[in-house]
Amino acid sequence: MTRSRKLMLKLLHDREQVDSARRSLRARGLDTSVGWRRRLFQLLYSIRFRRLPPPVAINKSWDVLTMIEAIESGHPARDARILDMGSSNCEIPLALWRLGYRSIRAADLNPIGRSINWYLNGIDFHCEDFYNPAIEPASLDVMTALSVIEHGYDQNRLIDVALRLLKPNGILCLTTDFHDPKIEIAADFKLFGLPYRIFDRAEVEGLIEAASTRGLKPLGSLDWTESAYPIEWIGYKMTFVFLALVKRTD
Repeated sequence: MTRSRKLMLKLLHDREQVDSARRSLRARGLDTSVGWRRRLFQLLYSIRFRRLPPPVAINKSWDVLTMIEAIESGHPARDARILDMGSSNCEIPLALWRLGYRSIRAADLNPIGRSINWYLNGIDFHCEDFYNPAIEPASLDVMTALSVIEHGYDQNRLIDVALRLLKPNGILCLTTDFHDPKIEIAADFKLFGLPYRIFDRAEVEGLIEAASTRGLKPLGSLDWTESAYPIEWIGYKMTFVFLALVKRTD
């Protein structure tokens, strides 16, 4: 595995990073919010479900580009085996397919996620618990989770599944909602039927420490430079944090 400065732990700082990332995705042909494939997807989705599909999450442009660059740096071979956790309405598997990766498994609890193939690809979708997928141990090069772990967060299960499924030198790439100081979310508040949280610095550092203790090493130090919290969602201002963890060989 080629280790690069792009495989870092970092925060989204401002809105320009979001806009710049979308421009970069579009320039590379990886912007799935536009183009004839998107129009075909919208048509098939509307016919099948009698409603428009959810819009592409443009506010996650930085997350998508950062994760794609990390995967290209860490596992550039297009036969890398990849699992995307929580794939419904996620650009990651679609962008990776356009880049030429062909061993992509997309997992989501929502069966509507099967519509990912209406973009005309061979992505292997499974409606399953992505914390317990039917995948042989030590067989994956990359695991991705874009804005997933904040929903029903279970730190031990996340670390367990990564250690079980990743090959040595395999990487876990994830992004999640972040604000420091902590924004407390009511315990009975649910999104997608699951509890929701916005991570703070202590929780991110706690995840990194727990993962490191068990054999998932962070790739670089986290840039804690103050964020302008450019993301507004469900009444909160926040940002995103990106983490890349590698499974040690020892």
